[in-house]
Amino acid sequence: MDEKELTRILVKHVAWLHNEEGGVKAIIFGADLTGADLRDTIFREASLPNAIFRDADLRGVECTDTDLKGADFTRANLVWGHLGGANLTDAKFTDANLKYAYLGSAKLGGADFTRADLTEANLTGATLTGANFTGANLAGADFTGANLAGADFTGANLAGAEGIQSTPH
Repeated sequence: MDEKELTRILVKHVAWLHNEEGGVKAIIFGADLTGADLRDTIFREASLPNAIFRDADLRGVECTDTDLKGADFTRANLVWGHLGGANLTDAKFTDANLKYAYLGSAKLGGADFTRADLTEANLTGATLTGANFTGANLAGADFTGANLAGADFTGANLAGAEGIQSTPH
């Protein structure tokens, strides 16, 4: 997807969010946004299943209640990203930077956070069943009220992490 097409879709999406005439909800299946500069982009309530955000700059992105099921965020920069309530089931965050990201109440079942940096991330109330945190940096992350059934924390840095009663695996 080229930048011009994405901009056109996002302008209409923001108009839709504000109930403006001509607004259309963004629905993009499998969009390849590898390496894109999407800082502070508003994807709130959009539908982007299986989107590819490898190596993308998503600092400050707004993805509240967005469908990102199966999305690939490998090596993406999501510092201060807001993904609260998003459907990120089976998403890949391998080597991604999620420092200070908000993932409260997000659906992250089966998500792969191998070697991801979630320093000070907020995952309160998130569904993380079967999530993989192998080698991840979870220093200061907040998992209060999160469903961690079957999550793998092998080799993860849990220093100061909250809401993890016992470390599975």
